[in-house]
Amino acid sequence: LHDILERTAWHTAQHVRQIMFILDGLDIIPDGAIGNRELAGLPLPNEVWDGSGRSWFSSFCSVWRQLSYCWRNRRRNGIG
Repeated sequence: LHDILERTAWHTAQHVRQIMFILDGLDIIPDGAIGNRELAGLPLPNEVWDGSGRSWFSSFCSVWRQLSYCWRNRRRNGIG
């Protein structure tokens, strides 16, 4: 159970890092951004992205597709 919870926490934190990176590229400062204190102890990769050399815009498009997919599924399942 510990491994599942840890993976869930760091995987989510990695996506939050990616969204923060995109917001930074758009000159948007998030209210209550996470920092080193919140990420301490999580086995996160060093890089925000997987090293594929994507620009922040292509990264944004990728995250947007993921978020759109999640939102559609939430609405389809009567959530939100």
